[in-house]
Amino acid sequence: MGNAISVYSKLAVAIIFTANVGGYSQGKYTARDTVEVRKLTRKAIALANSNSDSDSVKFYASKALAIAEIIDDQKGLADAHGSMGDFYWFIGDLAKALEGFEISKSIGEKIKNKKIIYDASSGIAIIHRNLGNFAKAAEIQIELIKTAEKGNDFYSAANSYSNLGVSYKSNRMFPEALEAYQHALALYEKIGDIESIPGTYINAGIVLMQQRKYDSALVSLRKGLRQFDSLKIGRGQIVGSNSLGDLFFSMGNLDSAFKYRNRAYNMSNQLSMPLYNAEALTGMGEISKSKGDYHKALKYFTEALQIAQKGRLNSSLPTVYLGIAKTYEASKQFEKATWYFSKYTSLKDSLFNAESIRQISNLRTSHDLERKEASITLLQKDNKIQQLTRNIVIIIAVGTLLLFFLRFRRQILINRKERVVIRAEYEKRLLEVQSKALRSQLNPHFIFNSLNSVNSYILKSNILQASEFLTKFSKLMRMILENSDKATVSLEEDMKLLKLYLEIEQTRTKGMFQFSIEASDQLDLRKIEIPSLLAQPFVENSIWHAFKMDKPGNMIRVNYTSDNGSLICSVSDNGVGRRKSSQGKTADPERRSFGLHIGNERLKVLSSDSNKSYIAIEDQVDEKNEGIGTTVTIRIPLKFHINFN
Repeated sequence: MGNAISVYSKLAVAIIFTANVGGYSQGKYTARDTVEVRKLTRKAIALANSNSDSDSVKFYASKALAIAEIIDDQKGLADAHGSMGDFYWFIGDLAKALEGFEISKSIGEKIKNKKIIYDASSGIAIIHRNLGNFAKAAEIQIELIKTAEKGNDFYSAANSYSNLGVSYKSNRMFPEALEAYQHALALYEKIGDIESIPGTYINAGIVLMQQRKYDSALVSLRKGLRQFDSLKIGRGQIVGSNSLGDLFFSMGNLDSAFKYRNRAYNMSNQLSMPLYNAEALTGMGEISKSKGDYHKALKYFTEALQIAQKGRLNSSLPTVYLGIAKTYEASKQFEKATWYFSKYTSLKDSLFNAESIRQISNLRTSHDLERKEASITLLQKDNKIQQLTRNIVIIIAVGTLLLFFLRFRRQILINRKERVVIRAEYEKRLLEVQSKALRSQLNPHFIFNSLNSVNSYILKSNILQASEFLTKFSKLMRMILENSDKATVSLEEDMKLLKLYLEIEQTRTKGMFQFSIEASDQLDLRKIEIPSLLAQPFVENSIWHAFKMDKPGNMIRVNYTSDNGSLICSVSDNGVGRRKSSQGKTADPERRSFGLHIGNERLKVLSSDSNKSYIAIEDQVDEKNEGIGTTVTIRIPLKFHINFN
């Protein structure tokens, strides 16, 4: 989990515990009534921070709202609606939570209260993040950071940096997330906010864990949990326990993992916090599955699913669906596994798509550029002030040197800004091409046809064939998804992946073609890096367009060799050729050229020397100029390797 809530998380439920509403009449009210509302607000903050049960929170929050309405206290109304939003987030009703925060923000704008606007906007951003709207959450948080920094509001800026880090983490933008947490931690320590420091350590530990830096993650998580335990902040104790459970599971220590997950489960039950309850149950399901106790694993996963669906916890659902799918797969219930895997894939694609990552990257780049431009302006002002204080005796000589320094400094800053812009554009293009490549690898027609084949085997009672086919298909999907965030993979791994894809297509087409995949003995398959499934679109093109179903001897050959510092990949078939294929089929020509287009684009973006990388297509003809096959040649630098992060 990430940073639990924004500033409302600190206030917990702002106007919650109130006096008897019946004590206020519908008649006139005095300033004393308003003072009473403020006292109730302060009391509510203290009680909420002590983690009172949710029923009490709702009871007193409702009374506070009623009092504010009776005396027409606009600030009190704004705080009360914000408190109700925090309460509904507390119990997992995200739709009502969002409504409460938006009403609070609207009133804050009406009475021009900057603090209410900031607090409500923070709550809105966190609800959007929990609903899976990561780009919207990041957009709001970046705007809040700008506002806070302009007003020297270090507390608000720290909270916004922390929440922004969670949005980056949710989109697997780990370096950016750690940078945001470092900003937050520095500000929290500067203002002495001891209650927020441990949460920042927890968040940083989660990112380090996802980067597989387990030793550093363990230090950070334990430090954060110890501080939460010392402060007796229940929400933080739950988040820290869940995170340590996840870490020990990743390290293979299942007993310690279950201990911390169970602690989080019990505490979240006591405090009625379904979001963390669902996370703890999901972790306990994973642990039980790893121990081979599939019945208990399904029990935990099912309970987590019910909680997530009831609370519309969209960001938690993909993990639960995947856990159920893998449990059914492990217990050889393949039909149920396929159904839950399709639910996982569908929801994951809608939440964590490359477009969302691109939008957040663009927002971050714009924010960084604005900060750099502001720094340039400040430096120029400082230099002017220094210049005016120079001694009059040496002003001519010093002025000349200063002018040279300013011009040199300005050129350095301009060059640095240009590099930032170029880097931002490169990352933007890389993300777009990566998204297109993933879509080409997960071709909907291929997935649909493969699942139809499984269905056909089942209907014909060919259970063994269905199981073998589904095992290969699920392995292929898993490998593709695991490599989706990598710019390159080893040649050995890519050959295995391509072989698995061809075996599936060969089975699906009932042996319509044969194939071979070979590599020169001079190539070190484990060390050479290439773009993932670079040859797959051309192999797919041969299967769909080169062969006739009734013609025997159809053959696809994939061969890897080296030549003068370059890796050569050739894909050849003995089909009818491109000209006859285009005459005999009605397939969309744009779809046929998609593989060539994506391949060229990936090489242009990933290769530092595009002149050494190219894709060429050659038609093979006989003496009658009739097509007898097609050969695609892909050439890339032999030591091709790009670190995507």
